[in-house]
Amino acid sequence: QMIEYLEHNEINFQLFLIIGEQLQRKLALGLLSLLHPHAKLLNGSGPTECTLISTYHHFQMDGELTEVVSIGRPLPSYKCLVLDEYQQMVCLDQIGELYIAAVIDDYLYLSRNILNFKGPGGGFFGYLNQPNLTADVVRKISDKGIYFQSGDL
Repeated sequence: QMIEYLEHNEINFQLFLIIGEQLQRKLALGLLSLLHPHAKLLNGSGPTECTLISTYHHFQMDGELTEVVSIGRPLPSYKCLVLDEYQQMVCLDQIGELYIAAVIDDYLYLSRNILNFKGPGGGFFGYLNQPNLTADVVRKISDKGIYFQSGDL
């Protein structure tokens, strides 16, 4: 529907941000072909618990080889780790789980009364008034701090 809309309406975006489910290369190429030649297409990714977007990837028509577009790198206010089942860093091309932490000092975020980001150095500290859910997803990663275990591989 989005491509159909862009085909019939002249809109000059400077930046087009896609968030949600995995961005497929075919859709990204279709969007990029309809945008202004100097427009940037970004793939934003992240769980709701981390305010929707915690990573981004600048999609470029000639630089994408895989069918699914990369989630990219962390936004400046986040740290991300990809860890194995023993909470050890994985190498490139290995499967691991995404862990996310905020890095803003004294940052308090309450989203729909679900989350509480607060503390020195920031970080995900849990689901508001739901300690059992919090215990399932909040992890202290050795000397790296407190991270949200996203469940995303």
